[in-house]
Amino acid sequence: MFKEITPEEFADAYNIMHIAKDWAAISADNGEERNSMIIGWAGLGVLWSIPTFTSYIHLSRHSKQVFDKAKYYSVSIMVGENRKEHKAAWGYLGSASGRDEDKFAGAEERGLTVAEEVIEGERIPYFAESDFVVLCEITGIADFDPSRMDAPERITKWYASDGVHSIYEGQIVKVLAKS
Repeated sequence: MFKEITPEEFADAYNIMHIAKDWAAISADNGEERNSMIIGWAGLGVLWSIPTFTSYIHLSRHSKQVFDKAKYYSVSIMVGENRKEHKAAWGYLGSASGRDEDKFAGAEERGLTVAEEVIEGERIPYFAESDFVVLCEITGIADFDPSRMDAPERITKWYASDGVHSIYEGQIVKVLAKS
C-alpha cells in the first residue's frame, strides 16, 4: 500500500546519494513497448522552478529507444531489508535485455508485482514492492558531449567504444511511498 507524498517530502525521506547502493529501476511504456532497467546514477533537484528527477541511459541500451518515445517514466526504489527478499528479481532486471524478452514478465516470475499509474491516458509501469516510486514526465533529453567533458580517464573510458549516456530530465508529477 502506498501513500502519496510531495517531492519535498521524498527529498527529506530519501538520500539520492544512496541510489547506487540501494536498488532502483527505471521503467517506461511508450504505447508500443515497455521496458525497465536498473540504474545507479540519478539526480534530484529543481529545474525551471519544478521538482525534477534526472536519469541516465546509455545509448547502447534497448531502454533508450523505449524512453525516447515515452512521455513518462517511473523510478522504483528499494532500500534496506526489502532488497534481500527481491534480490533475484533485481538481479534479473540488471542482466536481461528488453531486446530479447519481456522484462516485466520476467520480474513477475521472480516475485515482483508490476503495477501502473495512468496519467493523461499514458501508462507508467512500476514495481509495487518498492519503498518509493517517483513518477516523472519527460521534459528534456540530451546526450553527454565527450568533447566538452573535463573528466578523468576513469570516467571518459566509459565512452571510448560505444557512445555516451543520454540525460533524461523528468518533472516529478507524483511520488508514492510505502505506507
